[in-house]
Amino acid sequence: MTVSDEQLIRASEYALDLAGWSGHSAVFAVHRDTDNLHCHAVMGAVHWETLRAWDRSRDYYKLHWALRETELKFGMQDEHGLAVVRDRGLPTERVDWASFDERKNWRNARRSAREERSLI
Repeated sequence: MTVSDEQLIRASEYALDLAGWSGHSAVFAVHRDTDNLHCHAVMGAVHWETLRAWDRSRDYYKLHWALRETELKFGMQDEHGLAVVRDRGLPTERVDWASFDERKNWRNARRSAREERSLI
């Protein structure tokens, strides 16, 4: 599936809105220079209308959940993090929290991959 920069930016905006940050100014940058197409977002902390700062409590959790929901909605490949997609493609498909063991295994796999790259 080919994704345009515009589609990726719209998906990123959707994720920020789902996380509860609708209306905050944001700048997006799409990166196609790696094997993993991705978009960086920088968001203003203060809402432009209300002049209130966004609620930072549990923001990492909110963002991970919103990213998995966005991946499902836009038909993107799902990544793993604090939240994961369970039963992909089945009627029971859903977003759920990753277990401690899953996160530990991913962390160990990333560490091993870094060690292998450093030996090259």
